[in-house]
Amino acid sequence: MRILRSVCLSLLALPVLAACADDAPAMFVKYNGLPDENCAPDPGGASYKTSGTLDLLIGTSYILYPVLQNNLVPSESVSFARPAGGGGLNGAKSEMNTVTLTRAEVTLDLPSTLSGVAKNRTIPLSGSAMPGEDFAIDLTVIPSNVGSNLQLNPAFASGDAVEIGVQVKFYGETVSHNVVESNVFNFPISLCRGCGIVYPPEANTAESGVPNCSNLDGVADSSAFAGNRCNLGQDLDTDCRLVCSDPSIFSGRPEDFDKACNGAN
Repeated sequence: MRILRSVCLSLLALPVLAACADDAPAMFVKYNGLPDENCAPDPGGASYKTSGTLDLLIGTSYILYPVLQNNLVPSESVSFARPAGGGGLNGAKSEMNTVTLTRAEVTLDLPSTLSGVAKNRTIPLSGSAMPGEDFAIDLTVIPSNVGSNLQLNPAFASGDAVEIGVQVKFYGETVSHNVVESNVFNFPISLCRGCGIVYPPEANTAESGVPNCSNLDGVADSSAFAGNRCNLGQDLDTDCRLVCSDPSIFSGRPEDFDKACNGAN
C-alpha cells in the first residue's frame, strides 16, 4: 500500500496532497550503508556500498545494512479540523505516521548454475521511525545455511566468480494500523571461492608458483588486509595468516584448508 491512501483520499483539497503521490513509497531504501565500529547499523554514516563480495571459502553469509527513510508527513502538521484539546489528525496525541517495520521480502536472483538454493525468504523485523527520520537495520540476505549449500556448488570449481542479484522490499505498519511498503532495493553480490584471501609475496612457492601461507613467519599486520571483523569473507580482503591460524573456519572441509593455507591445488 502506498502512502496512507485512505487518508489521502480524504485530503484531496489540502496542501498535504504532494505527500500522497502514488509514486512515493511510504518507506524509501536510500542505500546500503556500512556498520559502525561495533558492527551495528549506522543510519548517520557517510559511507555506503553499491555492490558486495562474498568469499565462500571462508564465509557463508552476507549482511546488508540498508538505510531507510520514513517518507510520511507528520500527522500533527496537518492542521485542519483539529478538535478541542489539540493533538494531530483526528485529535490524536501520538504521531500516527510513525512506521514500525514488520518484515522484509528477500529474493535471490541466481543463475541456472546455482540450482537447489532457496531463492525467496520472508524475514520478520522490528524497529520504528518517525516521519522524515532515517533508520538503519542489519539484514542477513544470504544466511549461513544457504552459504554452506553454495560452498559445495560445482559452479565454483573453476575458481571463477558468479554474480547474483539481491532484491529486498520492506513492509511496515503505522500507529494508525495502515500497512505501508518500501521501494524494491537491488544489490549485486559477487560470489567466489578464495578471491578474498591475500597472500604476501613471500608466500609464493618457487617450484609450483602456488602461494603457500605456511611459508610465512610471524603474524599478519593487523592494519593491512584485516578482513571483515563483523562478518568474515564479506567485502574486505583477509591476510592468509589471519585465516589459516584458525582452522575452525574450515570445519569439516580439510581440503579447503589445504587449498587456502598449504598451497594445495
